[in-house]
Amino acid sequence: MYKLITGRVPFRGKNRQAVRDRIIAAPLRFPRAEDREHSATTPAKDMTFRMLRKNAVDRLGSRTYAELKTHPFFDRFNWKRLHRDRHLCDIPNVGSPANGTKKAAESATIPARRRNLKLVDMRDVSADGQRPLLCFSSGSFKKLILAVSTQF
Repeated sequence: MYKLITGRVPFRGKNRQAVRDRIIAAPLRFPRAEDREHSATTPAKDMTFRMLRKNAVDRLGSRTYAELKTHPFFDRFNWKRLHRDRHLCDIPNVGSPANGTKKAAESATIPARRRNLKLVDMRDVSADGQRPLLCFSSGSFKKLILAVSTQF
């Protein structure tokens, strides 16, 4: 969430150990609003701070999903629609580049696994191959979706 808001990771360092040490000990800070043209909203910052608390027991959503769902960040979010609708936004159709263009020539050299796929051709990674903290298919997120779907 921090990276989505700021475009940067919350803790940086020259190596993994330096990053780890900062994660454990350094306080989380957002860039000053004066330094950013588009600063995060107060609810977004609050939710991020509460989700990244050092003690996992104190993190937002660690006790109940309702705690997360009722946070002011989601005040205007329609949880019923999330469960009901399959298409929450329009994804524009992007045509393929014309033959003979530089882009078409480059795409021929990109390995198949690195090419951009059409939405209909995309497949999710199996649950065994996923890393819970890096994707929205984690067990915790699946439980959240299940909890939301059974409430409505």
